[in-house]
Amino acid sequence: MSTALLGILLTLLAPLTTTEEAPDRSEASIPERLREMGEFGRLLGALEAAELAELLGGPGPFTVLAPRDEAFVRLPAGALPGAEVADRERLVALLKRHVIGGRRLAAEIRGLETLESAAGEKLLVVADERATLIGGAAVLEADLGAANGVIHVVDRVIGVADAEAETIAELKARREAARNRAALAKRVETALAAEGPDAEAKRRAAAEAARTALAPEDLLRRRADTGLAEDGDLEDALSRLLSDLRFRPFSEAPSPAGFPEATPVGCVEIRRYPAHRLVRTTIKGVAPSTRAFFRLFEHIDSNEIAMTSPVPTERGEDGTMTMAFLYGDEKIGKPGELGEVEVVDVAPRTVLSIGMRGYENEQRREAAVAALEAWLARHAEEWRREGRVRTMGWNSPMVSAQRRFWEVQIPIVRAR
Repeated sequence: MSTALLGILLTLLAPLTTTEEAPDRSEASIPERLREMGEFGRLLGALEAAELAELLGGPGPFTVLAPRDEAFVRLPAGALPGAEVADRERLVALLKRHVIGGRRLAAEIRGLETLESAAGEKLLVVADERATLIGGAAVLEADLGAANGVIHVVDRVIGVADAEAETIAELKARREAARNRAALAKRVETALAAEGPDAEAKRRAAAEAARTALAPEDLLRRRADTGLAEDGDLEDALSRLLSDLRFRPFSEAPSPAGFPEATPVGCVEIRRYPAHRLVRTTIKGVAPSTRAFFRLFEHIDSNEIAMTSPVPTERGEDGTMTMAFLYGDEKIGKPGELGEVEVVDVAPRTVLSIGMRGYENEQRREAAVAALEAWLARHAEEWRREGRVRTMGWNSPMVSAQRRFWEVQIPIVRAR
């Protein structure tokens, strides 16, 4: 590596002071650790071609966001710059998006809004108790220590193709929507607590604000519409709206690495799922849901596979039901038919999703699908439907209706 390039990169990667240590320690440098773990040959090859491997083997400390080989395989043809002199500058810039100065552990990252990469770009951080996304990439494994830093395994190459920019734009829009819902909840709460002669006017103004803030297809908007109707009970409608805005789903089992957070109740949003492995079965006849659940549970129990959530279910026009249990890791088991169940690998997919609370039934599923189709009609020039409706169940039958949460989703692809 040239002295000039080394100097520039060392400046960009000036270490950030941290007193934390990665719980998973190693005496190997970052490149050595990647080589030891396997599954990172393409990343290492790109680092060598860009003449960055030597730097990342230096004192550091560095934080590296490391895509596995499969993430490189999924890239569109020509998306990754080559090692030729003409492309090397682009390749260096791309790889520097995956490097951050200092040893930045997952616990610290989750508390941030952005991380500045060695490329000088601010990577958006979106995190909750279920998942962490950095620059649109989901963290699959965190805090893998090395002698000169820490590695976080991510599900994609950051900054490649339009899909990456779309993901970041969606994350920003989702964060803004969450802030708007929180502000709306506070306004509704204040209006409900109002007393005196102007209390009714404040409640009506809060309901009008909800109609303005929420999208036309959002089921939450119907709460405000109901309250503002001539024969509506405004106080009851606002109380129900506040309850939905404040609702937080809970799960009895972890989700697979990189899965997105739950969709807010009554709101329509885009969700992107990474590649994953699942086991599924199809049932027809009496009590298909119960029979499918116990058939799948017998499979994971006999194979000592941990239960996860959510549980996807699809219903066919012929009366069949296909239910699946998600594997927590793509490396568990192998694809193939195993008696009455089948293990399959699922490619990354984008869905349109709406969150629902309470008991699931056909009428409520139809209302959710209608909301999703209304969104698609408004965005017909951008997105189109691509597949069957599915539900994602987050809770067992033992959970009360007040706490139960599920989603309805439609797979979508770009219309153009």
